[in-house]
Amino acid sequence: MINTDLYTGAVIRLATLQSQRDLPGRLLFASVSLLPCGRPLPPPMQGKGIDQHSLNGTGGTVFFRRVLLGVQEAIDWYRALGTGDDRTPVPLQPEDRISKYDGIEIDMFRALLIIQPGLPSACR
Repeated sequence: MINTDLYTGAVIRLATLQSQRDLPGRLLFASVSLLPCGRPLPPPMQGKGIDQHSLNGTGGTVFFRRVLLGVQEAIDWYRALGTGDDRTPVPLQPEDRISKYDGIEIDMFRALLIIQPGLPSACR
């Protein structure tokens, strides 16, 4: 169990592959980084709030997004992946939300999820 009182927030980083416009993007990568107390939250992503890169000759696009969430919300989002209604995370702050990218369905086809073990006792 993680003592969420030791952290001020969490950063989720994810990458999705969009092959067809009408279908959900496929999750390629997702990580949760917990931010220790005293460390400031990073600013929202610059520009459109998302980076995208076209895959030449395939018609596909890879989207990269960084989302700030509360600690427990980030952990719950990650642990819920693959259990049914999989969606991109919705940022904690309303001003950071982009309806086109946040809370939308994602495909977990063959995704491998790894939950890292807890921190050593000296770090708790």
